[in-house]
Amino acid sequence: MHLDLDCAESFAVLAQERHYGRAAARLHLTSPTLTKRIQRLERQLGVQLLLRGPGGVVALTAGGARLAAELGPLLAHEVRVRRASRGRGTTLVVGIPHDGDDDTLDEQLADVQKLVRLENPDVTMLRRRTPFPLMTTWLLDGRVDVQLTAGAVRHAAIRSTPIAAVSRIVAVGRRSALAEASSLAVDDVVDLPLLYDPGLPADFMEPFWLADVRPAAQARLVGIVARDSRAVLEHVLRDVGVMVLLPIQAAGVPPGVRLLPLAGLPPLVLHAATRMSDRRAAVHSVLEALRSLRGGMASPPEIADRPRRDRTPVRRTDHTTDDAAPRGTRG
Repeated sequence: MHLDLDCAESFAVLAQERHYGRAAARLHLTSPTLTKRIQRLERQLGVQLLLRGPGGVVALTAGGARLAAELGPLLAHEVRVRRASRGRGTTLVVGIPHDGDDDTLDEQLADVQKLVRLENPDVTMLRRRTPFPLMTTWLLDGRVDVQLTAGAVRHAAIRSTPIAAVSRIVAVGRRSALAEASSLAVDDVVDLPLLYDPGLPADFMEPFWLADVRPAAQARLVGIVARDSRAVLEHVLRDVGVMVLLPIQAAGVPPGVRLLPLAGLPPLVLHAATRMSDRRAAVHSVLEALRSLRGGMASPPEIADRPRRDRTPVRRTDHTTDDAAPRGTRG
């Protein structure tokens, strides 16, 4: 059985708070996202964990109480394993700015791990979901070793390596007049209300509101709080606006959202950010492997339909923490 540690930690916080709203705020999640994580955990375990009452208040079932008692040691053990692994062997955490459950991405990272192990057989790779505002913070403090970003990170202590030229896609609500199209040209999208987070650095957000097509003064920008791509898609679902995304962010799309290819734009360069001080050979091998598989990393969502191959899986270490970074921390 695969236990999603991200869902497990979310349940642990909810068990402490006994309230969806407070737990979601502590985890920097929306309440619907937290609900989906708990439902996913219940499906994995095959047992009901919570009883939800009025006003978001929750009570634990007997199974939920037993799990809550066991999760503390389990999550602490995962952290100890991560630290101890640096003594014998090497564990590298790849940060992904996406909150979806993406089997295709796991397969691609398994391919990266396979290539890395040709020269570094003791390397274990983990995948970690990183909220947009915390990407730089987690890279600098060591919670992530290699962070995928849409563009170069402008920070003196960070090195950005280009790994792939990717095309952009657009997410529209299914009630939109554009939802029936098979693809869209940039002229179809450029004048629509585009979602963006004014609290994130401008150079991070510019590719997503098409700054390479026209200036900000001519754009119809709708400000939101974009912790991750799933939060953005919830706004698209409510027809607040449309959002330009990367193929890597395409998994876990809600049923009410349609993803369409976007033509007429120059390619965007996907980067892998690492610490300038981290000169481990394994990190260099990860960068080289990512560049060698750049075609796969840039592939559109329909790549998920390809036949699966046998791979050593890349485990997820998806802890979400309430350590808040200042708004505007570069991702």
